[in-house]
Amino acid sequence: MVRDHEVAGSSPVAPTIFSSANVDDAFSSSVEVKISDTDEDEASFGFTAGTQVYPFDISLYIKGTNQKTEPRAGYSVTISLPMPEHLLDVKELISVVHKSESGVVTTVPSRLEQNGGVWYITFEATEFSPTYRVKAKRRPRPAQSP
Repeated sequence: MVRDHEVAGSSPVAPTIFSSANVDDAFSSSVEVKISDTDEDEASFGFTAGTQVYPFDISLYIKGTNQKTEPRAGYSVTISLPMPEHLLDVKELISVVHKSESGVVTTVPSRLEQNGGVWYITFEATEFSPTYRVKAKRRPRPAQSP
Protein backbone atom coordinates (compact mmCIF):
# COMPACT_ATOMS: atom_id res chain seq x y z
CA MET A 1 0.00 0.00 0.00
CA VAL A 2 1.36 3.41 -0.92
CA ARG A 3 0.82 6.13 1.65
CA ASP A 4 1.58 9.84 1.66
CA HIS A 5 2.87 11.31 4.87
CA GLU A 6 3.08 14.89 6.00
CA VAL A 7 6.51 15.40 7.47
CA ALA A 8 6.68 15.99 11.21
CA GLY A 9 7.10 19.64 12.05
CA SER A 10 5.83 21.07 8.77
CA SER A 11 3.89 24.28 9.17
CA PRO A 12 0.18 24.34 8.29
CA VAL A 13 0.70 27.58 6.34
CA ALA A 14 3.74 26.33 4.41
CA PRO A 15 3.47 23.89 1.50
CA THR A 16 3.48 20.30 2.70
CA ILE A 17 6.46 18.00 2.28
CA PHE A 18 5.28 14.59 1.09
CA SER A 19 6.77 11.14 1.24
CA SER A 20 5.33 7.90 -0.01
CA ALA A 21 6.39 4.27 -0.09
CA ASN A 22 5.02 0.78 -0.28
CA VAL A 23 5.07 0.73 3.52
CA ASP A 24 3.65 -2.77 3.95
CA ASP A 25 6.55 -4.29 2.03
CA ALA A 26 9.34 -1.75 2.54
CA PHE A 27 9.15 -1.50 6.35
CA SER A 28 8.40 -3.82 9.23
CA SER A 29 6.84 -0.96 11.27
CA SER A 30 5.09 2.36 10.66
CA VAL A 31 7.59 5.11 9.93
CA GLU A 32 7.91 8.89 10.21
CA VAL A 33 9.99 11.07 7.90
CA LYS A 34 11.90 13.92 9.51
CA ILE A 35 13.75 16.58 7.54
CA SER A 36 16.11 18.96 9.28
CA ASP A 37 18.85 21.44 8.48
CA THR A 38 22.42 20.19 8.69
CA ASP A 39 25.79 21.79 9.23
CA GLU A 40 27.62 19.38 6.89
CA ASP A 41 30.58 21.17 5.31
CA GLU A 42 29.96 22.09 1.65
CA ALA A 43 33.58 21.41 0.75
CA SER A 44 33.16 17.76 1.76
CA PHE A 45 30.74 17.41 -1.16
CA GLY A 46 33.29 18.78 -3.64
CA PHE A 47 31.05 21.61 -4.85
CA THR A 48 32.63 24.13 -7.20
CA ALA A 49 32.55 27.91 -7.02
CA GLY A 50 29.23 29.34 -8.14
CA THR A 51 27.17 26.52 -6.65
CA GLN A 52 24.51 27.46 -4.14
CA VAL A 53 23.93 24.75 -1.57
CA TYR A 54 20.89 24.21 0.65
CA PRO A 55 21.73 21.41 3.09
CA PHE A 56 19.20 19.17 4.79
CA ASP A 57 19.06 15.75 6.38
CA ILE A 58 16.31 13.24 5.69
CA SER A 59 15.81 10.53 8.28
CA LEU A 60 13.23 7.80 8.71
CA TYR A 61 12.22 6.78 12.22
CA ILE A 62 10.07 3.97 13.53
CA LYS A 63 6.91 5.86 14.39
CA GLY A 64 6.84 7.24 17.92
CA THR A 65 10.52 6.46 18.61
CA ASN A 66 13.98 7.92 18.08
CA GLN A 67 15.12 4.75 16.30
CA LYS A 68 16.25 5.38 12.71
CA THR A 69 15.27 2.90 10.03
CA GLU A 70 15.62 2.43 6.27
CA PRO A 71 13.48 0.64 3.68
CA ARG A 72 14.21 -3.01 2.96
CA ALA A 73 16.60 -3.72 0.08
CA GLY A 74 14.96 -3.08 -3.28
CA TYR A 75 12.50 -0.46 -1.97
CA SER A 76 12.60 3.32 -2.05
CA VAL A 77 10.72 6.25 -0.60
CA THR A 78 9.49 9.06 -2.83
CA ILE A 79 10.20 12.49 -1.31
CA SER A 80 8.54 15.68 -2.60
CA LEU A 81 9.99 18.92 -1.23
CA PRO A 82 8.32 22.28 -1.94
CA MET A 83 10.56 24.65 -3.89
CA PRO A 84 11.41 27.72 -1.78
CA GLU A 85 10.22 31.04 -3.22
CA HIS A 86 13.79 32.34 -3.65
CA LEU A 87 14.63 29.37 -5.94
CA LEU A 88 11.62 29.47 -8.25
CA ASP A 89 13.46 31.47 -10.92
CA VAL A 90 16.23 28.81 -11.05
CA LYS A 91 14.11 25.71 -10.42
CA GLU A 92 15.33 24.05 -13.64
CA LEU A 93 18.90 24.26 -12.29
CA ILE A 94 18.16 22.45 -9.03
CA SER A 95 19.49 18.97 -8.40
CA VAL A 96 19.55 16.70 -5.37
CA VAL A 97 22.87 15.34 -4.15
CA HIS A 98 23.38 12.61 -1.54
CA LYS A 99 26.47 11.81 0.49
CA SER A 100 26.52 8.25 1.77
CA GLU A 101 27.90 7.18 5.13
CA SER A 102 31.02 5.99 3.28
CA GLY A 103 31.51 9.51 1.84
CA VAL A 104 30.48 8.78 -1.76
CA VAL A 105 28.67 11.75 -3.33
CA THR A 106 26.06 11.06 -6.02
CA THR A 107 23.45 13.09 -7.86
CA VAL A 108 20.00 11.64 -7.28
CA PRO A 109 17.63 11.64 -10.29
CA SER A 110 14.87 14.16 -9.59
CA ARG A 111 11.99 15.85 -11.33
CA LEU A 112 9.99 19.05 -10.98
CA GLU A 113 6.28 18.72 -10.37
CA GLN A 114 3.59 21.31 -9.81
CA ASN A 115 0.72 20.47 -7.46
CA GLY A 116 -1.91 22.96 -6.35
CA GLY A 117 0.13 25.85 -7.72
CA VAL A 118 3.23 24.81 -5.72
CA TRP A 119 6.44 23.57 -7.37
CA TYR A 120 8.07 20.48 -5.83
CA ILE A 121 11.34 18.70 -6.46
CA THR A 122 10.61 14.98 -6.26
CA PHE A 123 13.09 12.12 -5.99
CA GLU A 124 13.39 8.48 -4.94
CA ALA A 125 15.55 7.75 -1.91
CA THR A 126 16.87 4.36 -0.87
CA GLU A 127 19.44 5.61 1.66
CA PHE A 128 18.71 8.15 4.34
CA SER A 129 21.93 9.12 6.00
CA PRO A 130 23.60 11.32 6.52
CA THR A 131 22.79 14.18 4.14
CA TYR A 132 20.98 15.29 1.02
CA ARG A 133 21.60 18.71 -0.44
CA VAL A 134 19.77 20.65 -3.08
CA LYS A 135 22.17 22.58 -5.24
CA ALA A 136 21.77 25.18 -7.96
CA LYS A 137 24.45 26.27 -10.36
CA ARG A 138 24.29 29.96 -11.09
CA ARG A 139 22.89 30.96 -14.42
CA PRO A 140 25.54 32.03 -16.89
CA ARG A 141 25.89 35.79 -17.02
CA PRO A 142 24.72 37.33 -20.30
CA ALA A 143 27.49 38.46 -22.61
CA GLN A 144 28.25 42.15 -22.31
CA SER A 145 27.65 44.21 -25.43
CA PRO A 146 30.76 46.09 -26.63
